[in-house]
Amino acid sequence: MPEERILPISERETYKALPTYSLHLDFLRGVASLVVFVGHLHFICSGHNETAARGQAHGFVVHPANATGLAHAAVVVFFVLSGYLVGGSVLRDLKQDRFSWSRYALRRLSRLWTVLVPTLVLCTVFDAVSLHVFPSTRVVMLGEFSRGLQGWPQPIQFLRYLGFLQSIDNLKIPFFGTDWALWSLSNEFWFYVLFPVLAVGLFGARYPKAVRTVLVGLAICLLDVLGKGISGSFPVWLCGVLAYVTPAKIPARYQPISRIALSIQFCCVVLLMRSVEMGHMTGDLIVALSFTLLLYGLLHQVGPASTTLYSRLAHIMSFPSYSLYAIHIPMCVLLAALCEARFPQVFRHTELTCAIIFPLVLIYAGCFYLLFERNTDNIRNSIEAYLLKTRLRYHLRAHESRREPQLQAANAPAENKVGAQN
Repeated sequence: MPEERILPISERETYKALPTYSLHLDFLRGVASLVVFVGHLHFICSGHNETAARGQAHGFVVHPANATGLAHAAVVVFFVLSGYLVGGSVLRDLKQDRFSWSRYALRRLSRLWTVLVPTLVLCTVFDAVSLHVFPSTRVVMLGEFSRGLQGWPQPIQFLRYLGFLQSIDNLKIPFFGTDWALWSLSNEFWFYVLFPVLAVGLFGARYPKAVRTVLVGLAICLLDVLGKGISGSFPVWLCGVLAYVTPAKIPARYQPISRIALSIQFCCVVLLMRSVEMGHMTGDLIVALSFTLLLYGLLHQVGPASTTLYSRLAHIMSFPSYSLYAIHIPMCVLLAALCEARFPQVFRHTELTCAIIFPLVLIYAGCFYLLFERNTDNIRNSIEAYLLKTRLRYHLRAHESRREPQLQAANAPAENKVGAQN
């Protein structure tokens, strides 16, 4: 597969230099975030019980264990894309013998925490307003996402989510207020930990054999400790890595028709999953493999992207996708509760309520992106500069401490000579 150009946001502003397949990935990432947002918004405005009742009446079972249906399938798409981008970058750096644990950890943590920290703060504020201003509304009292509203979260809850512990089965950590979407960030973080440990253990040729054996054993132990929720989704994430390592073999003349066929099969699989009852992990893996086939077809377009309406749309949709995914539920709950309390006639019409709330949340997500996520590279560069200064200061002090005995030894004969003369 072609090498993915994983660039900082500041450099990706010049998206003309990107290959065409990268624009497709941007577009899919943006669409996936919108699908999650719209699914959750409709879920909040229509009510969990009503949604489930309609599904039962029409005789279909929504996509594995999740009443939002397509929203969960979109999360699977996020996992596969993450596996391709992050897992692929790890394999590329190992192949080029330039993988650095510190640089990798800084890059991943700065990406996650730059959005997560303000998300937790804003979620606390919005949930407090919903709980204390609109406590009697159905959205707050009976809403599925509102079950965790019990006042201000304890500081330990902040630390748990900052440490990405919320999806570990044995810990049984409650949701952070209404923001149920944050479960996937825990999965992502542990995928980021698991894969390089496993990849270095299997493919890190410059590491001693004993170290590689320990790393493979550590990865196996982590899979067991993290539980089925995370380890069961790891194969979904690895589907993206599979797309990265699979050579591009589709002949050029068949590529256009193959992309159409693979797109159709993915849409058919996703729709089929809404009418077939099966286990959660099995359903996720089927959707992941189907999307991996589509991703494989798209990755053949390695030519430079041209400036078109589609390229601009993909560019605009992709950048705030992480922010939109992380922050939308608390704001949706608050606005839906406000609409139910102040405009009950409007709230009776689910589609109209969704149409009113949709642009407001998009504007909120755009402002959030400009304030926080867009500055990820600046924050990372500042941390790197600070760490570099600290390291240089440490080495300078160590160098001076080593030179001091030498200078004292060199000055000793001269001092003795002066003393003898006196």
